[in-house]
Amino acid sequence: MATEGDDIFRIEFDPHFTPTRSSRAVVVARQAFQVAGFRRLPLLAAIVAAVVGGVGVGLMAMWLLPSVIQTSSKPADPIDITRLALGITAGVGGIVALVVAYRRQSDIEVSRFIERFGAAAAQLGDSDAAVRMAGVYAMAGTADESRGLRRQQCIDVLCGYLRLPYSPEFGANHRAQLVMKRTNTTPAGTTVEEAEHLQYRHNDRHVRRAVVQVIATHLRENAEYSWSTHGFDFREVEFERADFRGAVFGGPAWFGDARFTGEAWFDGARFQGTARFDRVRFTGAARFERAAFAGGVLFTGATFAAGGSFRHVDFGSRPATFENSFPLTSPRPRFDWDNDVSMKPANVTPDHWPTTPAAG
Repeated sequence: MATEGDDIFRIEFDPHFTPTRSSRAVVVARQAFQVAGFRRLPLLAAIVAAVVGGVGVGLMAMWLLPSVIQTSSKPADPIDITRLALGITAGVGGIVALVVAYRRQSDIEVSRFIERFGAAAAQLGDSDAAVRMAGVYAMAGTADESRGLRRQQCIDVLCGYLRLPYSPEFGANHRAQLVMKRTNTTPAGTTVEEAEHLQYRHNDRHVRRAVVQVIATHLRENAEYSWSTHGFDFREVEFERADFRGAVFGGPAWFGDARFTGEAWFDGARFQGTARFDRVRFTGAARFERAAFAGGVLFTGATFAAGGSFRHVDFGSRPATFENSFPLTSPRPRFDWDNDVSMKPANVTPDHWPTTPAAG
Protein backbone atom coordinates (compact mmCIF):
# COMPACT_ATOMS: atom_id res chain seq x y z
CA MET A 1 0.00 0.00 0.00
CA ALA A 2 1.35 3.41 -0.87
CA THR A 3 2.03 5.91 1.84
CA GLU A 4 -0.36 8.80 2.37
CA GLY A 5 0.15 11.45 -0.25
CA ASP A 6 1.61 9.06 -2.82
CA ASP A 7 -0.58 7.44 -5.41
CA ILE A 8 0.41 3.99 -6.60
CA PHE A 9 -0.58 5.07 -10.06
CA ARG A 10 -0.96 8.53 -11.56
CA ILE A 11 -2.34 9.28 -14.98
CA GLU A 12 -3.21 12.57 -16.62
CA PHE A 13 -6.64 12.66 -18.20
CA ASP A 14 -6.65 14.87 -21.25
CA PRO A 15 -10.05 16.43 -22.06
CA HIS A 16 -8.94 16.62 -25.69
CA PHE A 17 -8.03 12.95 -25.91
CA THR A 18 -8.55 11.36 -29.33
CA PRO A 19 -8.75 7.63 -30.15
CA THR A 20 -5.54 7.82 -32.18
CA ARG A 21 -3.67 8.39 -28.93
CA SER A 22 -4.96 5.28 -27.17
CA SER A 23 -1.67 3.52 -27.71
CA ARG A 24 -0.02 6.12 -25.47
CA ALA A 25 -2.35 5.21 -22.64
CA VAL A 26 -1.28 1.58 -23.02
CA VAL A 27 2.38 2.61 -22.87
CA VAL A 28 1.73 4.70 -19.75
CA ALA A 29 -0.13 1.77 -18.19
CA ARG A 30 2.73 -0.59 -18.98
CA GLN A 31 5.29 1.79 -17.45
CA ALA A 32 3.18 2.28 -14.33
CA PHE A 33 2.69 -1.48 -14.06
CA GLN A 34 6.45 -2.00 -14.08
CA VAL A 35 7.17 0.84 -11.65
CA ALA A 36 4.56 -0.48 -9.23
CA GLY A 37 6.79 -3.43 -8.44
CA PHE A 38 5.88 -6.15 -10.93
CA ARG A 39 9.42 -7.29 -11.60
CA ARG A 40 10.33 -10.96 -11.87
CA LEU A 41 13.37 -13.10 -12.44
CA PRO A 42 14.41 -13.44 -16.10
CA LEU A 43 13.12 -16.64 -17.66
CA LEU A 44 16.62 -18.15 -17.95
CA ALA A 45 17.29 -17.49 -14.27
CA ALA A 46 13.97 -19.06 -13.33
CA ILE A 47 14.75 -22.17 -15.40
CA VAL A 48 18.22 -22.48 -13.88
CA ALA A 49 16.73 -22.15 -10.41
CA ALA A 50 14.17 -24.83 -11.24
CA VAL A 51 16.84 -27.19 -12.61
CA VAL A 52 19.08 -26.68 -9.60
CA GLY A 53 16.13 -27.26 -7.31
CA GLY A 54 15.10 -30.41 -9.17
CA VAL A 55 18.60 -31.84 -9.13
CA GLY A 56 18.89 -30.98 -5.45
CA VAL A 57 15.66 -32.82 -4.67
CA GLY A 58 16.89 -35.82 -6.69
CA LEU A 59 20.23 -35.96 -4.90
CA MET A 60 18.54 -35.60 -1.53
CA ALA A 61 16.20 -38.43 -2.41
CA MET A 62 19.14 -40.66 -3.44
CA TRP A 63 20.80 -39.88 -0.10
CA LEU A 64 17.76 -40.36 2.12
CA LEU A 65 16.01 -43.32 0.50
CA PRO A 66 18.70 -45.92 1.28
CA SER A 67 18.38 -45.08 4.97
CA VAL A 68 14.66 -45.86 5.06
CA ILE A 69 14.45 -48.60 2.42
CA GLN A 70 16.05 -52.01 2.75
CA THR A 71 18.89 -52.21 0.24
CA SER A 72 21.27 -54.93 -0.84
CA SER A 73 25.06 -54.82 -0.70
CA LYS A 74 25.12 -56.09 -4.25
CA PRO A 75 26.54 -53.50 -6.70
CA ALA A 76 23.87 -51.62 -8.60
CA ASP A 77 23.01 -52.87 -12.03
CA PRO A 78 24.00 -50.37 -14.77
CA ILE A 79 20.48 -50.54 -16.15
CA ASP A 80 19.11 -49.38 -12.78
CA ILE A 81 21.52 -46.46 -12.75
CA THR A 82 20.43 -45.56 -16.26
CA ARG A 83 16.77 -45.71 -15.27
CA LEU A 84 17.44 -43.53 -12.26
CA ALA A 85 19.29 -40.98 -14.36
CA LEU A 86 16.51 -40.94 -16.92
CA GLY A 87 13.94 -40.51 -14.16
CA ILE A 88 15.80 -37.53 -12.70
CA THR A 89 16.21 -36.03 -16.16
CA ALA A 90 12.52 -36.47 -16.89
CA GLY A 91 11.61 -34.90 -13.56
CA VAL A 92 13.85 -31.91 -14.13
CA GLY A 93 12.49 -31.56 -17.66
CA GLY A 94 8.96 -31.60 -16.29
CA ILE A 95 9.82 -28.89 -13.80
CA VAL A 96 11.32 -26.74 -16.56
CA ALA A 97 8.21 -27.27 -18.70
CA LEU A 98 5.97 -26.25 -15.80
CA VAL A 99 8.05 -23.10 -15.17
CA VAL A 100 7.91 -22.12 -18.84
CA ALA A 101 4.15 -22.80 -19.05
CA TYR A 102 3.48 -20.83 -15.88
CA ARG A 103 5.54 -17.89 -17.08
CA ARG A 104 3.82 -17.94 -20.45
CA GLN A 105 0.38 -17.91 -18.81
CA SER A 106 1.49 -15.18 -16.41
CA ASP A 107 2.77 -13.04 -19.28
CA ILE A 108 -0.53 -13.50 -21.10
CA GLU A 109 -2.46 -12.35 -18.02
CA VAL A 110 -0.18 -9.35 -17.51
CA SER A 111 -0.49 -8.32 -21.16
CA ARG A 112 -4.25 -8.70 -21.03
CA PHE A 113 -4.44 -6.54 -17.89
CA ILE A 114 -2.24 -3.85 -19.42
CA GLU A 115 -4.32 -3.74 -22.61
CA ARG A 116 -7.62 -3.53 -20.74
CA PHE A 117 -6.24 -1.05 -18.23
CA GLY A 118 -4.86 1.19 -20.97
CA ALA A 119 -8.07 1.04 -23.00
CA ALA A 120 -10.20 1.97 -19.98
CA ALA A 121 -7.85 4.83 -19.08
CA ALA A 122 -8.08 6.09 -22.67
CA GLN A 123 -11.88 6.12 -22.45
CA LEU A 124 -11.78 8.03 -19.15
CA GLY A 125 -9.70 10.71 -20.86
CA ASP A 126 -12.07 11.15 -23.78
CA SER A 127 -13.87 14.44 -24.38
CA ASP A 128 -17.22 12.67 -24.91
CA ALA A 129 -19.11 12.09 -21.67
CA ALA A 130 -20.63 8.86 -22.99
CA VAL A 131 -17.18 7.44 -23.72
CA ARG A 132 -15.98 8.46 -20.25
CA MET A 133 -19.00 6.76 -18.74
CA ALA A 134 -18.07 3.56 -20.58
CA GLY A 135 -14.53 3.98 -19.29
CA VAL A 136 -15.79 3.99 -15.70
CA TYR A 137 -17.40 0.58 -16.09
CA ALA A 138 -14.49 -0.73 -18.16
CA MET A 139 -12.05 0.21 -15.40
CA ALA A 140 -14.34 -1.34 -12.78
CA GLY A 141 -14.53 -4.54 -14.83
CA THR A 142 -10.75 -4.63 -15.07
CA ALA A 143 -10.53 -4.23 -11.29
CA ASP A 144 -13.03 -7.04 -10.74
CA GLU A 145 -10.91 -9.46 -12.77
CA SER A 146 -7.70 -8.43 -10.98
CA ARG A 147 -6.28 -8.89 -7.53
CA GLY A 148 -3.90 -7.15 -5.17
CA LEU A 149 -1.90 -4.26 -6.54
CA ARG A 150 -3.46 -4.49 -9.99
CA ARG A 151 -6.91 -3.92 -8.52
CA GLN A 152 -5.53 -1.09 -6.38
CA GLN A 153 -4.22 0.58 -9.53
CA CYS A 154 -7.70 0.54 -11.06
CA ILE A 155 -9.20 1.95 -7.86
CA ASP A 156 -6.56 4.68 -7.75
CA VAL A 157 -7.45 5.75 -11.29
CA LEU A 158 -11.16 6.01 -10.44
CA CYS A 159 -10.37 7.99 -7.28
CA GLY A 160 -7.94 10.11 -9.27
CA TYR A 161 -10.69 10.96 -11.73
CA LEU A 162 -12.81 12.28 -8.87
CA ARG A 163 -9.91 14.41 -7.66
CA LEU A 164 -9.65 16.23 -10.97
CA PRO A 165 -10.79 19.88 -10.87
CA TYR A 166 -14.57 20.06 -11.04
CA SER A 167 -17.18 22.75 -10.58
CA PRO A 168 -20.72 21.62 -9.69
CA GLU A 169 -21.96 24.83 -11.30
CA PHE A 170 -20.73 23.74 -14.72
CA GLY A 171 -20.91 19.99 -14.21
CA ALA A 172 -24.20 19.43 -16.02
CA ASN A 173 -24.02 21.79 -18.97
CA HIS A 174 -22.65 21.32 -22.47
CA ARG A 175 -19.91 23.93 -22.32
CA ALA A 176 -16.30 22.79 -22.34
CA GLN A 177 -14.62 26.17 -22.09
CA LEU A 178 -15.09 29.40 -20.18
CA VAL A 179 -13.34 32.53 -21.46
CA MET A 180 -12.95 35.51 -19.13
CA LYS A 181 -11.70 38.76 -20.67
CA ARG A 182 -10.52 41.86 -18.88
CA THR A 183 -8.91 45.11 -19.93
CA ASN A 184 -5.98 46.59 -18.04
CA THR A 185 -4.18 49.88 -18.45
CA THR A 186 -0.42 49.89 -18.09
CA PRO A 187 1.48 52.71 -16.29
CA ALA A 188 2.41 54.05 -19.73
CA GLY A 189 -1.26 54.47 -20.58
CA THR A 190 -1.44 51.52 -22.97
CA THR A 191 -4.62 49.47 -22.91
CA VAL A 192 -4.04 45.71 -22.79
CA GLU A 193 -6.78 43.14 -23.19
CA GLU A 194 -6.22 39.83 -21.41
CA ALA A 195 -8.19 36.63 -21.81
CA GLU A 196 -8.23 33.67 -19.44
CA HIS A 197 -9.39 30.34 -20.85
CA LEU A 198 -10.75 27.76 -18.42
CA GLN A 199 -11.32 24.27 -19.78
CA TYR A 200 -13.28 21.53 -18.08
CA ARG A 201 -15.05 18.31 -18.99
CA HIS A 202 -18.61 19.09 -19.99
CA ASN A 203 -21.48 16.94 -18.73
CA ASP A 204 -19.13 15.44 -16.15
CA ARG A 205 -21.68 15.25 -13.33
CA HIS A 206 -23.16 11.96 -14.50
CA VAL A 207 -19.72 10.45 -15.04
CA ARG A 208 -18.61 11.39 -11.54
CA ARG A 209 -21.81 10.06 -10.01
CA ALA A 210 -21.22 6.79 -11.85
CA VAL A 211 -17.72 6.58 -10.36
CA VAL A 212 -19.04 7.12 -6.82
CA GLN A 213 -21.86 4.63 -7.36
CA VAL A 214 -19.49 1.97 -8.72
CA ILE A 215 -17.12 2.39 -5.78
CA ALA A 216 -19.90 2.40 -3.17
CA THR A 217 -21.48 -0.72 -4.69
CA HIS A 218 -18.19 -2.59 -4.49
CA LEU A 219 -17.80 -1.60 -0.83
CA ARG A 220 -21.06 -3.10 0.38
CA GLU A 221 -21.23 -6.54 1.96
CA ASN A 222 -23.38 -8.03 -0.79
CA ALA A 223 -20.96 -6.97 -3.55
CA GLU A 224 -20.14 -9.70 -6.06
CA TYR A 225 -16.56 -8.40 -6.18
CA SER A 226 -15.54 -6.69 -2.96
CA TRP A 227 -13.03 -3.83 -2.94
CA SER A 228 -13.28 -3.35 0.82
CA THR A 229 -9.72 -4.42 1.62
CA HIS A 230 -8.20 -1.66 -0.52
CA GLY A 231 -7.42 1.98 0.21
CA PHE A 232 -9.38 4.95 -1.13
CA ASP A 233 -7.98 8.45 -1.59
CA PHE A 234 -10.83 10.97 -1.86
CA ARG A 235 -8.87 14.02 -0.75
CA GLU A 236 -10.16 17.32 -2.20
CA VAL A 237 -12.95 15.56 -4.09
CA GLU A 238 -16.17 17.42 -4.90
CA PHE A 239 -18.99 15.03 -3.95
CA GLU A 240 -22.61 15.61 -4.93
CA ARG A 241 -25.16 13.69 -2.88
CA ALA A 242 -22.69 10.94 -1.97
CA ASP A 243 -24.26 7.69 -0.79
CA PHE A 244 -21.92 5.37 1.12
CA ARG A 245 -24.60 3.70 3.25
CA GLY A 246 -23.51 0.25 4.38
CA ALA A 247 -20.04 0.61 2.88
CA VAL A 248 -17.17 -1.32 4.46
CA PHE A 249 -13.79 0.42 4.31
CA GLY A 250 -11.26 -2.24 5.30
CA GLY A 251 -8.25 -0.10 4.41
CA PRO A 252 -7.45 3.60 4.79
CA ALA A 253 -10.19 6.02 3.74
CA TRP A 254 -8.99 9.57 3.13
CA PHE A 255 -11.63 12.29 2.67
CA GLY A 256 -9.49 15.21 3.83
CA ASP A 257 -10.41 18.61 2.33
CA ALA A 258 -13.29 17.06 0.40
CA ARG A 259 -16.53 18.96 -0.15
CA PHE A 260 -19.95 17.30 0.06
CA THR A 261 -22.68 19.20 -1.78
CA GLY A 262 -26.12 18.05 -0.72
CA GLU A 263 -26.71 15.33 1.84
CA ALA A 264 -23.94 12.83 2.56
CA TRP A 265 -25.02 9.35 3.66
CA PHE A 266 -22.67 7.14 5.66
CA ASP A 267 -25.35 5.36 7.71
CA GLY A 268 -24.20 1.90 8.75
CA ALA A 269 -20.77 2.35 7.16
CA ARG A 270 -17.84 0.55 8.80
CA PHE A 271 -14.34 2.01 8.81
CA GLN A 272 -11.89 -0.70 9.85
CA GLY A 273 -8.79 1.29 8.92
CA THR A 274 -7.89 4.92 9.49
CA ALA A 275 -10.64 7.34 8.43
CA ARG A 276 -9.77 10.98 7.80
CA PHE A 277 -12.39 13.68 7.34
CA ASP A 278 -10.17 16.58 8.38
CA ARG A 279 -11.21 19.96 6.96
CA VAL A 280 -14.14 18.38 5.13
CA ARG A 281 -17.05 20.68 4.35
CA PHE A 282 -20.57 19.25 4.48
CA THR A 283 -22.95 21.76 2.89
CA GLY A 284 -25.89 19.41 3.45
CA ALA A 285 -26.73 17.14 6.34
CA ALA A 286 -24.00 14.63 7.22
CA ARG A 287 -25.55 11.33 8.26
CA PHE A 288 -23.38 8.78 10.06
CA GLU A 289 -26.01 6.96 12.12
CA ARG A 290 -24.96 3.43 13.21
CA ALA A 291 -21.54 3.86 11.58
CA ALA A 292 -18.48 2.21 13.17
CA PHE A 293 -14.91 3.51 13.37
CA ALA A 294 -12.50 0.78 14.45
CA GLY A 295 -9.26 2.38 13.28
CA GLY A 296 -9.73 5.90 14.57
CA VAL A 297 -11.22 8.91 12.82
CA LEU A 298 -10.32 12.57 12.37
CA PHE A 299 -12.95 15.25 11.81
CA THR A 300 -10.49 18.00 12.74
CA GLY A 301 -11.56 21.31 11.25
CA ALA A 302 -14.60 19.79 9.53
CA THR A 303 -17.58 22.04 8.79
CA PHE A 304 -21.16 20.83 9.21
CA ALA A 305 -23.14 23.63 7.58
CA ALA A 306 -26.48 21.85 7.86
CA GLY A 307 -25.96 19.65 10.89
CA GLY A 308 -26.37 15.90 10.66
CA SER A 309 -26.43 12.87 12.92
CA PHE A 310 -23.87 10.69 14.68
CA ARG A 311 -26.47 8.80 16.70
CA HIS A 312 -25.65 5.20 17.69
CA VAL A 313 -22.13 5.44 16.26
CA ASP A 314 -19.46 3.03 17.53
CA PHE A 315 -16.25 5.06 17.86
CA GLY A 316 -14.23 2.02 18.96
CA SER A 317 -11.19 2.50 21.18
CA ARG A 318 -8.91 4.48 18.87
CA PRO A 319 -8.78 8.30 18.95
CA ALA A 320 -11.78 10.07 17.42
CA THR A 321 -11.41 13.83 17.25
CA PHE A 322 -13.80 16.63 16.37
CA GLU A 323 -11.44 19.44 17.34
CA ASN A 324 -12.47 22.76 15.74
CA SER A 325 -15.16 20.96 13.80
CA PHE A 326 -18.42 22.76 14.53
CA PRO A 327 -19.63 25.89 16.31
CA LEU A 328 -20.88 25.92 19.85
CA THR A 329 -24.32 26.82 18.58
CA SER A 330 -26.66 25.25 16.06
CA PRO A 331 -26.57 23.86 13.51
CA ARG A 332 -24.29 21.05 14.46
CA PRO A 333 -24.57 17.25 14.30
CA ARG A 334 -26.50 15.32 16.90
CA PHE A 335 -24.73 12.85 19.20
CA ASP A 336 -25.96 10.31 21.75
CA TRP A 337 -24.51 12.41 24.60
CA ASP A 338 -26.05 15.76 23.62
CA ASN A 339 -28.11 15.82 26.82
CA ASP A 340 -25.62 14.01 29.04
CA VAL A 341 -21.96 14.63 28.21
CA SER A 342 -20.92 11.95 30.70
CA MET A 343 -22.02 9.38 28.10
CA LYS A 344 -19.33 10.58 25.69
CA PRO A 345 -16.66 7.88 25.08
CA ALA A 346 -13.27 8.75 26.56
CA ASN A 347 -11.53 8.42 23.19
CA VAL A 348 -13.71 11.13 21.61
CA THR A 349 -12.29 14.64 21.78
CA PRO A 350 -12.46 17.51 22.57
CA ASP A 351 -12.72 16.72 26.27
CA HIS A 352 -14.74 19.88 26.93
CA TRP A 353 -17.64 18.96 24.69
CA PRO A 354 -20.10 21.68 23.64
CA THR A 355 -23.15 21.55 25.87
CA THR A 356 -25.48 23.50 23.60
CA PRO A 357 -28.14 21.08 22.30
CA ALA A 358 -27.86 20.25 18.64
CA ALA A 359 -30.51 21.28 16.15
CA GLY A 360 -33.21 18.75 15.53
